[in-house]
Amino acid sequence: MRSVEGISGLQAGEEVKPAQAQLKRIVGDKPITVLLAQMFIDDVIANREQGLLAGSVPELMLSYVRRLDTPADPALRRREGLEISEKLVQRALRVVALASHRQGPGGQPLFQPLEFSDALARRALLAQEPEGLALTRQQAEALLGYLIKLRLLLQPGAALDRLRFPLDPLADHLAAAEQFERLEAQTLEPAEPEQAAAAWEAFLAALEPRPAAERERMRGFLLALRDGVMEAQGKRALAMPPQVPDRLAALAFLDPEGERYRLALQRARKWMWELGVPVASERRDAIAKLAAMAAAPEDSQRRAARDVASRRLARLLAELLSELQAERRLEQQEAAVVLGLIGTETGIEALEGLVGAGQQPPELRRAALEALGLSARDCHGSERHSLLERIEAFLEKQLRADALDLLVEGEAGWAEHDRRLPPLQGASRALQLAASADLPLLGSGPGREVPMLTLTVLQEGEALRIRTEVVTPAVWKLPLPGGEQLELVVVPGGKYGIGSPEGETGRDWYANQRDGCKGVNVEAERSVRLERFALARHAITQAQWRAVAVLPQLERDLNPTPGSYKPDDLWERFAQPGALPVDSVSWFDCQEWLGRLNRWLLEQWSGLGGQGDPPQLALPGEGQWEAACLAGAGTPFHFGDTLDASWANFDGGYSYGPSRKGVYRQRPVPVGFFGLVNRWGLAEMHGQMLEWCGDQWHPNPTGEGWPSAGQPWEGVDPTLEVMGTAQKDWKLLRGGSCFLVPHYCRAANRYSNHPAIVGSDIGVRPCCLLPPGFLLGS
Repeated sequence: MRSVEGISGLQAGEEVKPAQAQLKRIVGDKPITVLLAQMFIDDVIANREQGLLAGSVPELMLSYVRRLDTPADPALRRREGLEISEKLVQRALRVVALASHRQGPGGQPLFQPLEFSDALARRALLAQEPEGLALTRQQAEALLGYLIKLRLLLQPGAALDRLRFPLDPLADHLAAAEQFERLEAQTLEPAEPEQAAAAWEAFLAALEPRPAAERERMRGFLLALRDGVMEAQGKRALAMPPQVPDRLAALAFLDPEGERYRLALQRARKWMWELGVPVASERRDAIAKLAAMAAAPEDSQRRAARDVASRRLARLLAELLSELQAERRLEQQEAAVVLGLIGTETGIEALEGLVGAGQQPPELRRAALEALGLSARDCHGSERHSLLERIEAFLEKQLRADALDLLVEGEAGWAEHDRRLPPLQGASRALQLAASADLPLLGSGPGREVPMLTLTVLQEGEALRIRTEVVTPAVWKLPLPGGEQLELVVVPGGKYGIGSPEGETGRDWYANQRDGCKGVNVEAERSVRLERFALARHAITQAQWRAVAVLPQLERDLNPTPGSYKPDDLWERFAQPGALPVDSVSWFDCQEWLGRLNRWLLEQWSGLGGQGDPPQLALPGEGQWEAACLAGAGTPFHFGDTLDASWANFDGGYSYGPSRKGVYRQRPVPVGFFGLVNRWGLAEMHGQMLEWCGDQWHPNPTGEGWPSAGQPWEGVDPTLEVMGTAQKDWKLLRGGSCFLVPHYCRAANRYSNHPAIVGSDIGVRPCCLLPPGFLLGS
């Protein structure tokens, strides 16, 4: 009675359709008992969070067996020296069910529930393991009698020597469970891996030529076998070939993609239900699982997330929360990421609406803008072109709407900075993400002009003048193996000042930590005259490193995954997977990596659509690196006189000049995280990762032989060689890192280390010296 009341309380219409479809799929047009119907309804209600679907149909069938296997007299379980346990009953029914499904001419399996003789059942129980139970004749007779008495087997009509199962779906699921276990056992037996699929292959190959009418009659068994396979896949590693579920679906006249979508939809509904539970960790876990579905390579997963999550997540974004609801605010930011990955019209409208909601916190508005960038990045096909244009126009409007020109004096000034800058950073990052999907090939002509945000800060008395400006540097891509790509901008040729004035704070550390530096102006001001060259916009990421490191070796082995850091949050795992900068790569590793990439480009360039000579990459000289970093600025940082932890990734527990202390992340962030670039479009030049240069370490940057053209300075420093110090073999590193205090992150700072050293804050950013006749257009 409870079940009937429960089902009457459910909403009618669309909500109950999943349960109706599932029940029809289980039983077809065959009758079922009232008991099984009630059990199905109870299971649906108990699993309502999964979207009105029974939790596990194979388990439901076993539950039905257990409900019948309850003798009024427990003494019935002991016959002929046989203890008739629940486990024995289930195995006996499985063995008999499979035997009853094999009644074709000449022993050909029919795999359909039929009446069968008690002699067939008896032979199945008498057979040796694993096909049977190896019972004696008396034990087999006793067990069959028990199964008949408990109505787990029926004697139809007047013929007492004929048997059948009480339900055809039950017979199908029991037979399928036994068939699955036998095939898996046979699959595990071969010693050679190439033989492992033989049992399943033989089984499927025997069924696939069967006529359609015959397969229609065995459809219940095939669907039950597929249900068992899919459920087992979710619990343990299987030996069967991965294509088995799809082949079973095809045999049963199912669309494999439709089945995958059905299962994905069931999971998505479960995660949506969990968004309403009172435990914050469970809600965030549900959002993460929805994000995984939205970012999955399978279309069925993405479709399910789109169809289920858009409206609910849009409502979550619209909630106005207090500052005390920190967990819920974090959930809103994560929900924005999922909506960005889903990319539906509903989600995009919700994100655009949130951006315009001035009462919402700036961090959430920034998250919404970045999520719009994800939607634009993932727009594909001609029908999505107008949507892409709309999102990019919206983002650029936001980027240009509120340029900063702040005089920051004390906490109030910084509070205004922290209120207005994050949405601008989000719009800039989003536009860069959107553009990344449609960049021209390096060397193919003009680059794509991408709106980005620059920030400059100069000291005015005791205050700081902070300004932002939109720049539109031209960006190109260089294809990498495996579908990865490298973004590059051009550093214009010309004369540039590098080094630092002797009064600049933070330049006095060398004498105590580097040999040969006493009395030497290690950061001497000097000029370099550069030829035009291209430089990667970001440090090489983990995904980019892996794509090249798996290419054939030149001179040394490479670890494809040398990074010390794993994805930490939803964005790193699903929005920009593999976008953390690679670390723990030595100078020697970088040379091998570049060599492999250059060889690949030589071999693949014409096939990639390139014309003329392919670009060849190298480590930049420190003169090239520093000039590129400053982009014409004459200050310690391309930002200006100081550095803030909201602009760059360094040890924010320390400040530089008249700035403030801030967050110390103690790990890298995904490339492009801050949305800020220098005037030439280069990002994360201060902090984040120390970056290898091609130069040998020379304490005196203007000593004899120094390259005024900015290229790498090779050869051992004579002073260090005379001293006999091991530092003579060291190489240059630039840029600072996420672990270093800000004065080590200055543009002029000259770090160095042994070329074999690997460190969790050492990465690489290559350059491309443009070959003769290279035309980028203007």
